[in-house]
Amino acid sequence: MPVSLYVCETLLYLRLNRVFVGSLDSVSLPYLKTMRLDENMYDSDTGIESLISSCPVLEDLSIVRRLDDNVRVLRVHSQTITSLRVEHDCGCDHAFFYFDWETLALFIDAPRLKYLNYNNEIAPSEFISNLGSLVKVHFVGDVRITYSHDMEVAYHSNKRSVTFSDVSQRLGIWSSLSLLWNR
Repeated sequence: MPVSLYVCETLLYLRLNRVFVGSLDSVSLPYLKTMRLDENMYDSDTGIESLISSCPVLEDLSIVRRLDDNVRVLRVHSQTITSLRVEHDCGCDHAFFYFDWETLALFIDAPRLKYLNYNNEIAPSEFISNLGSLVKVHFVGDVRITYSHDMEVAYHSNKRSVTFSDVSQRLGIWSSLSLLWNR
């Protein structure tokens, strides 16, 4: 990827599809509002993290991951994101059956987040905090929701868990979550 792409002062929309994102020493995307990261490979966890955090007005983020993306811990920390989609494309690859799932984790800290779309994310541990603005959550796949203080809620699977922090705010969205899970 050309380095100039990562320091563009006027870019509003960015879609990276099946590219290698190397080490990012200097990233400045001050006007980027929408970012689509589809099936890319990254130098490390910090590559994607610095790309996201370098966008001070980012509102809409979509990440479609692949098994060999080199990201063990995905951190989405943003004060401005209002819509987030995280998906894992496991494809038909035989590596899916031999992949070391236990090393993966997902952390989301986005206080202005309103819409969370969570599709087949395979990390065994997900931590989502600052849910004060959350309006709609859409989960696809098996998930176990737990609250801090060991309070377990409704739908669960043996391997997966999502932890929401800020209990008082989570209780407010519980009725919406239960409606989404009723089949």
